Amino acid sequence: MSFETAIEPILDCMCTALGEAGWEGECCLIPGTPSFDQCCEGGGEAWGRLVRAYPSASFPQEDGARNLLTECTPNMLWALVVELGAITCICDDTCSCAKKAENATNVLGISEAALQGVLCCFSSGPCKGQEFIVTGLTPTNGFGGCGGFKIDLVVQYTMSCCPPEESV
Repeated sequence: MSFETAIEPILDCMCTALGEAGWEGECCLIPGTPSFDQCCEGGGEAWGRLVRAYPSASFPQEDGARNLLTECTPNMLWALVVELGAITCICDDTCSCAKKAENATNVLGISEAALQGVLCCFSSGPCKGQEFIVTGLTPTNGFGGCGGFKIDLVVQYTMSCCPPEESV
């Protein structure tokens, strides 16, 4: 298993739920901070990304300082901090109150659908049985006519250390 294969099924579950809710944007695994510059082309953007990873023998608590060269064990437990999110085109401050309410209803609807998709992924989907916690769902600001949400979660991950070098 790689970081990519740990995150992609969760992103796929979220994007499937978004599609079922009528959202028509593109879903991508991204390497860094999302840019809010393509939300009005193609129906929006959704993303999944690794924020950080840390050793976690008692998930989700972070282990204290460890020398991973001497304390690394086979099948060592880690925690992956993952961010999922989606943005869509919304009006800026110049639109009517009725249009702002319509945008809010849309963003709240896709936020709820996405969260439900993530929860279903772990309860009955491809991530069933995997340890995780959702640490929050946060609306995003209307950057450049874009509005949406991000979901933060921590997922348990097992990483094998390199085997010790064999003596010659």
